[in-house]
Amino acid sequence: SYRDFTFVAFGTHIAVFKRAHQVARWSGHSGKVNSLMVFGDHVISVDVEGHLFIWGFKGVAGDIVPVGHIMLGEKCTPTCVMHPDTHLNKVLIGSQEGGLQLWNVSTKKMLHEFEGWGSSVSSCVSSPALDVVAVGCADGKIHVHNIRYDEEVVTFSHSTRGAVTALSFST
Repeated sequence: SYRDFTFVAFGTHIAVFKRAHQVARWSGHSGKVNSLMVFGDHVISVDVEGHLFIWGFKGVAGDIVPVGHIMLGEKCTPTCVMHPDTHLNKVLIGSQEGGLQLWNVSTKKMLHEFEGWGSSVSSCVSSPALDVVAVGCADGKIHVHNIRYDEEVVTFSHSTRGAVTALSFST
């Protein structure tokens, strides 16, 4: 959500609500939308087929078309999307194959592909430390990674089995 707006993905569509009333329905995806992220004056949506759409929502009035589209590639079945703090116009995409991709959404170019850890990425979040993100994987491991230097900072492991479905940092 953002101010009075709430964005909801259902199937291949995105509904836009202002308070309790639907004001728009965005269509453009051919696959099921599995991630939404508010990104400044835009909403980033990613579907299971690897399509990333950029939607502008300033003055939402009816149905609109996306302002940008990126095809993530065959080696990337996206599972999560996040914006690394202080990285202007950049998003980090986690994949079912276990890797990460850093994209510039303004130029629509992939800046770097991170090798990954051999397990599906289930969640990722930016840390208070610059250039550092935490990546939760399906094998129960949490990898704290410096994305500027592509270096592992530390790895944690769950004492019980199961995927890491959510992460958060405390300041």
